[in-house]
Amino acid sequence: MLLLFLGVTGAIVDRAYKSREDEAVTQRLQLMIYTLLAAAEEVDGSLWIPDHVEIPGLAQPESGLFAFVRDADREIIWRSSSAEMSPDLGAVGGLANPGRGVFHLEAKTEGFSSPVFVASMGVAWDTGYEVNDFSLLVVEDMAPYKKELRRFRQNLWGGLGISTVILLLMQSLLLRWGLRPLKR
Repeated sequence: MLLLFLGVTGAIVDRAYKSREDEAVTQRLQLMIYTLLAAAEEVDGSLWIPDHVEIPGLAQPESGLFAFVRDADREIIWRSSSAEMSPDLGAVGGLANPGRGVFHLEAKTEGFSSPVFVASMGVAWDTGYEVNDFSLLVVEDMAPYKKELRRFRQNLWGGLGISTVILLLMQSLLLRWGLRPLKR
């Protein structure tokens, strides 16, 4: 009964932790998209983003964090410094409808060592002459996320395993002590 109780408890804690981590990743990537959108300007009838946006990781090659902007024809019109040496990002993510944000896990994409998180937001940019549709995308390698989740699970199940052994030893000692008078 004890094993069942601790097993169910461990599964519930694991699911809650994973859910919280998923929500944190979603919020972090959405915040990055909003930061890119806040830095965006209209130049010659098109969307323009400065080369150095204040988002940690976007200026570092091989950081596992990439951002880019696509036009309605799926052409990449801007990419972060970290994406300059990245795999072809043309296949990552679809076009988002203006005003709608999308977050999902992409299947393993060519050039990445693991699956990636993709957050995208569609924007209808009014240049004063016409309205153009763009998609802002932020891509993050899942390797650090998976490493953190694996470490948490090892600690959780290791701790519950040790607790189970200690509780079973304590129960057996108490049972032996409590039944000692009946042995006489």
